[in-house]
Amino acid sequence: MCNLVVMSRHHYLLPPPRTWRMLTSRTYSAQVTSGPTVSRLDALKLNGIFLGTTKKRATKREVKDTFEALSDSEKQKWPALCKEKLHKRRKYEMLWPWGSEWAKWLEGGMARRTKFSRPIVIFMERVALLSSITSLERRKRELQLEIDAVNSELNVQNAGYARFVNDDALIYRLPNEILAGIFLTCQRIARNSNKAVAPFQITASHVSHRWREIVLSTPLLWNVIDFRVRPLNHFQGRVFSQLEAHLLHSDRCFLDITLDFLLIENLSAYLKLLSAHSTRWRRLSIVTIYQQVDDIYSLLREVQTPILEHLSLSLGRADDGPGSLSPRKPYLNVSPTIFPSGAPSLSFVRLAGHALGNLHPPTSSITTLHLDGWTRHYITHNQLKDIFEAATSLVNLSLNQLVIHHPRDPLEVLQPVNLPNLRSLRIRGPCSPASRFLSLMETPQLHSLSLHGIETFDSGILQSVQHLTIDSCAMDELHIGHLFRSFPSISFVSVDESLPDIFSMLLPDPAVPTPWPHLRTVSLRDLQSVDVPYFCNLVFTLQKTEKGLSNIFLDRRSRTVLRTRHRLDWLQERVKVEHCDTSEPWPFGLGYEDAHDLLE
Repeated sequence: MCNLVVMSRHHYLLPPPRTWRMLTSRTYSAQVTSGPTVSRLDALKLNGIFLGTTKKRATKREVKDTFEALSDSEKQKWPALCKEKLHKRRKYEMLWPWGSEWAKWLEGGMARRTKFSRPIVIFMERVALLSSITSLERRKRELQLEIDAVNSELNVQNAGYARFVNDDALIYRLPNEILAGIFLTCQRIARNSNKAVAPFQITASHVSHRWREIVLSTPLLWNVIDFRVRPLNHFQGRVFSQLEAHLLHSDRCFLDITLDFLLIENLSAYLKLLSAHSTRWRRLSIVTIYQQVDDIYSLLREVQTPILEHLSLSLGRADDGPGSLSPRKPYLNVSPTIFPSGAPSLSFVRLAGHALGNLHPPTSSITTLHLDGWTRHYITHNQLKDIFEAATSLVNLSLNQLVIHHPRDPLEVLQPVNLPNLRSLRIRGPCSPASRFLSLMETPQLHSLSLHGIETFDSGILQSVQHLTIDSCAMDELHIGHLFRSFPSISFVSVDESLPDIFSMLLPDPAVPTPWPHLRTVSLRDLQSVDVPYFCNLVFTLQKTEKGLSNIFLDRRSRTVLRTRHRLDWLQERVKVEHCDTSEPWPFGLGYEDAHDLLE
C-alpha cells in the first residue's frame, strides 16, 4: 500500500516531455487498496506523468520533504531517478495509463473502488471503454472478412450445383439453335408490347450460364438498336456502353438503328461509334429536338452504306426559330449532299424539320418518300420539281405541312412533273391547298389518296383513285361535292367524326348522278351517337339498290355507340362488320413498324 499523488485539474492531458514535473504543491492523496503492485519509486514516476501539466516548478522544500519520506534503499535510487529521461517511451511504457496492465485493472472495476477524485475516475473509465471498443471493432472486421469469404465460396458452389440441376430440366435438352429461335420469338413479342420492361436479351442472359452463352452468341438478338439518349443516362455513360455492347455482340449482322437524342451537344461520340459500322446499316433513324445539322452531316457525308434501305432524319422542333409569326424562308438546297458514293439499296427516305433542305441523299432508287416541312420554311416549284424528277421509282409520297411558294407572275405556266409509278399519296395540313400539289403532278397510276387536316378541296378529275381516307377534314357540303366529282371511281372510303354530312350526301338522288357508284366498303372511326340514324339510313337505303355496301369496318368506339343505340346487331344482319381498332400503317404493306411517322 502506498500513497499516489494525483493532479486536481487537466487530468486528461499528457504534457510534452520537457514540461514534465516530478511533484506539485496542489495534490490529493488516494489510497490504493488493490491493483498492481506499485513501489514508492514507481509512484513518483506516476506522479511525474500525471502532474506534469502544471507550469509551477516544485520548490526545494517540497522535494526535500518527499525525499525524507523515502526509505533508505529508495534514497539511494533518488539521484538515478532524477537523471532518467522520462520522455523516452521505453522508460514509462509499463506505467502508461492505458497500457495492458492498467487497462485490465480498470476493466476489473478497481477504479470505482479506489478513492480517486471524480475527474480521474471518468478519465480512466473512458480509456478503458476506448480500448475495449477498439478491440471489438478489430474483431468485427475480422469476422466480417471471414463471412465475406464464406459467402463467396458458397455462391460459387451454389452456382455449380445449379448447373447440375438445370441440366435435368426438359428445356435444357433442346439444342442451342432451337433455344435461339425461341429467344428471337420472345424478343419480337416483347418489342411489340407497350410495357416498359428491360430488353429481353438482358433478362434472358441472367437466367443461367448456358442461356447467357446462347444470348451472347446470337447476333440477331443484338442487331436492333433503339435508344433514347437523355442527359442523365448520357452523363452516366449507360447508353454509350449499351451501344458498344450491341455493336460487339451483333457481330457482322445487319443493324436496325433508332436513336432519339434529347441532348444539346456531345452527339459526336455516338455518331463516330456508329460510323465505324456503316457497312452493316440496314435502317437508320435519328431524331433530335435541337437543330444539329452539322453533327449529322459529319456522320453521313463520307460513309459507305451498301445495304442501307431505310433512312429517317427528323431534326429540330416545330417551334425552332424566332417564333411562330416569323416570315418563312426558302430551303437552302435540295440537291444530294450525303452518301456521295451512293446508296444502291435505299428505298425509304424521310426528311423532316431541318433535315429537309440540308441533308438530301441520292433518291434514284427510293420508293417511299416523306417530306415533313413543319419548320418556318417554304419550298419553291423548281425545288419540288427537282426532287420529283430525281425520284424516278417513287411509289409512295407523303407531304406533311409543306408550303409551296408560287411565282408572282400570273402568266408563268407551271409544268407538272410526271410520276408514272406513284400509287399512294398522302397530304397533311396545315399546308398549301391540296389542289396545288395535285396540279404539279401527273399521277396516272395513283390508287390511294389520304387527306389529313384539309378543310378545302378543289381539284381536277383523278379517275384512277379508288381508295380515299379522310381524317380531321372539316369540309362543308361544297367541298364534299368536289370530292365526289374529282374521284368518281372510289370503292373504299374511310372517314371519322369530322365529316358527318357525307352520310346524307351519299344517299341516291334521281335528280343528280349517284356519288361514288362503285362504293362497296366503308370504314368508320369515332362515330358519334347523333350520327347513328344518318349512317343506318344510308346502309338501309343502299341495300335496296343493287349497289349496296358489302363491308363495314368499325373501331371500338363506333361499335360501342352502335351497341348503345341498339343498332350493332341490326347492322351485322345486313352487312359484314369487321373490327378495325388500330390505325392502318402508311404506306400499306411497308412490312415493318415506322415509329417516326408524322413525328413533330
